[in-house]
Amino acid sequence: MRHRRGSWVFSILCLALLTAWAAWGANPCSAQEKKPYQIEIYTFKVGTLTYAMGVALAEMINKQSSWLRATAIEASSGAVTPKILAMEPAARKKIIGFMDRWEPETGYPPFKEPYLGIRGMAVIGFVTNGFVTLNPNIKTVKDFSGKKVGLGTSPSMARVDLPKAAVLRAGAKDVKFMELGFEDGVRALGDGLVDSLLSATFMSDAKNLKFAPNPALGELMATKNVSFVSFDRKAFDEAQKEIAKGTVMDYYSYEIPAGALPKQAGPWIVQGGPITWNCDREMPDDVVYEVLRIMGSNTAGFEKYHPLGKTITPENMAKLGNESVLHPGALKYYREKGIKIGSF
Repeated sequence: MRHRRGSWVFSILCLALLTAWAAWGANPCSAQEKKPYQIEIYTFKVGTLTYAMGVALAEMINKQSSWLRATAIEASSGAVTPKILAMEPAARKKIIGFMDRWEPETGYPPFKEPYLGIRGMAVIGFVTNGFVTLNPNIKTVKDFSGKKVGLGTSPSMARVDLPKAAVLRAGAKDVKFMELGFEDGVRALGDGLVDSLLSATFMSDAKNLKFAPNPALGELMATKNVSFVSFDRKAFDEAQKEIAKGTVMDYYSYEIPAGALPKQAGPWIVQGGPITWNCDREMPDDVVYEVLRIMGSNTAGFEKYHPLGKTITPENMAKLGNESVLHPGALKYYREKGIKIGSF
């Protein structure tokens, strides 16, 4: 009798050990709770898409993660955060958000030397820069010869150097380029102080079929007959390739389909690029994975914070261009979900 009781107890103990071992092997985190971890999500200015998406993501993380906590923080530009990561090693495991990647990687101003630590996590939007005009005689960028053309403000690859190089490569001569802020540029175009202006639009539906002008341009379009001037795509691609010098640039030629914007009769060739959440390569893989797990499970909720939030889908999140720019934690997430890395 004692022998049977002892065998029975021994069998129960073995079964318990096997069960615990199997649980540990299947999910190590289930056997030991993860320690709390705090991150900061750096955004652009209050009122912008990245600020709204940063607030949204922080709230989602704080509600749905058992161990990760997040705070959204406003920054003045996408260049600020990489500078912090380059100078403060401790910040590399704490900060994610809206930040330049190509510029610090190549030492482009305001960076004085290359910083190679920035890695991609997810796309939260898509922005384009293209030329508009009120002059019906301007049909192509080659017609900018002898004209005043408004660009963005330096230093900016997307809004100054690349578009300027593309215009000149297309054959325009004696162009007077003027550097102007977003609102100042639209005002200058409306007042006839520039003949054409590089202006931003944003993808406004998840299928890339509709775009929205920036607010200042939208107001001008409501009162003036604005025309869209395409880049010469061949010239643009050549200029981009020459500047990139083998690096993976976040800006490329893109065709906005006819009718995607009000009064847009034909296709419009612009410069396009994703708006992304990035982080440092030193950010722990499980933190990046947890952020994307929560983001990918709640894409429908971003529209509540900003109208352009509806463009975020699991598929669009992965349109970072090239696997080589991704953080390992992000690459693991997309591979496990079967989501293809690509471009718009």
